[in-house]
Amino acid sequence: MTTLRPEQETALRYALEKGTKAPVADIRAKTAATFSKLETLLASLPEEVVRVRPALDRWCVQEIVDHLLESHRPAVDDLRTLLRGERPARGPIPASLLSADPLGQPWPDLLRRFGEVLRELLAVLDTASDDTPLEARAPVVMVVKVQEPDGRMVPVQWVEDFDWKASAILVRAHTLEHIGQIERTLAAVQSTSVPPL
Repeated sequence: MTTLRPEQETALRYALEKGTKAPVADIRAKTAATFSKLETLLASLPEEVVRVRPALDRWCVQEIVDHLLESHRPAVDDLRTLLRGERPARGPIPASLLSADPLGQPWPDLLRRFGEVLRELLAVLDTASDDTPLEARAPVVMVVKVQEPDGRMVPVQWVEDFDWKASAILVRAHTLEHIGQIERTLAAVQSTSVPPL
């Protein structure tokens, strides 16, 4: 059995304490607040900014939102399946999932479709209660940054099975992570004059 790094143990404690052991009302309220924060941030962005990459090897805001849409859509299906007491048939959602053409869709259309998925996920949570069984589990790709002895931060990825409450709070955590990425991307773009893609 592989020994977990402290950062991995912290992530698993988060899923347990903030997800599995938490009241569903708290999970939904925190998730709704996070989704609202993201939608407010995205609505404020001029379209010419969202397609500017801060560096050649980094995503622009539109690619980040495309990733969230492509990740959250199957997460909604997984949550529905878990609430029925079943394990999702397909494997875990890939960590760096993008659509076939993330920059080929109009920004307003992407925002509209993303908002629909966020509201759908919240609606699915509305069908759950604290009495909904937690036995069914879904595989989730976990990614955390760990510190190496030389001080470098490197990503560690592994697959873990989670119940519906933990799965839901991890969608929120994933969203929060990418809100931070969007904010860093915007700050980097504003400090350069890189043309849009």
